[in-house]
Amino acid sequence: MFGYIAPNTKELKVKEYDVYKAYYCGLCKVLGQRYSILMKNALSNDCTFLALLLSSLNEGENDSKASYCAFHPTRKLTVIKDDVYISYAADINVLLTYYKLKDNSEDEGNLLSKIGSAGLKVYYNKAKKNSPKAAKLIEQSLNKLKKLEEEKCDDIDMVSDAFASVMEGIAISAPGADKFELQLKWLFYNIGKYIYILDALDDIIKDEEKNNYNVFLLKHKNEEAKNIVVEIKEQVQYNLAMSLNEASKAFELLPVKKNQGILRNIIYDGTVGIMDTIIKRRCIDGSI
Repeated sequence: MFGYIAPNTKELKVKEYDVYKAYYCGLCKVLGQRYSILMKNALSNDCTFLALLLSSLNEGENDSKASYCAFHPTRKLTVIKDDVYISYAADINVLLTYYKLKDNSEDEGNLLSKIGSAGLKVYYNKAKKNSPKAAKLIEQSLNKLKKLEEEKCDDIDMVSDAFASVMEGIAISAPGADKFELQLKWLFYNIGKYIYILDALDDIIKDEEKNNYNVFLLKHKNEEAKNIVVEIKEQVQYNLAMSLNEASKAFELLPVKKNQGILRNIIYDGTVGIMDTIIKRRCIDGSI
């Protein structure tokens, strides 16, 4: 998965960290129960955020329980009980993981990704059946993105828009999303723009080495990736900041009932920290 939507845990209060961890562990448990223990390895902070936000738009306390974990068998952990939001986030986690592996297999000829996507097909089919609207919208947007990549599109706005539509589709297909559709669409659309741009920057060295599609490499042909990063740094920072700013505006329009501190930490602090880390890492001699 992407891993670009996560809290700055150092700035969370102890109680807030415990709640976030309970959602994270709750999603992990549902992935194992609803699909397979193998799917726990695909557990995503991004999908934890999805479950947390959807749950926080509704009244009521976090319904949790103590449960043993296969990875921590000696002690019980607090986990959020399975509900429609956790289950939906698990479906999305499976769908996105499948497409990520499939994409790696097709673009890089990666044998492990090919085996992984084939092995995940049965879980993908189940997730598609569980959340058909989301699956359809994700597939349509990813097909559009794939077409742009095959055409060697070098327009960052066009390709990031296609991926942003993936996240938009996830948002409007969520349980209860119709009540907050406009806000959720704009929030996740801009999160999608942020993810795509940051991922392209993060992968630029690897993509150059493997001759993979990367919009920045196409835009700046005949230049080395490490030089491109320095050249585009300010523009990328501006684009990412604009996307996060629009996402935060949409978030503030949502009637969040609980967990506001955790969600604000993720949107205002966690994403910015991850962005700064990746930009700094890529600007130091193009290092990995």
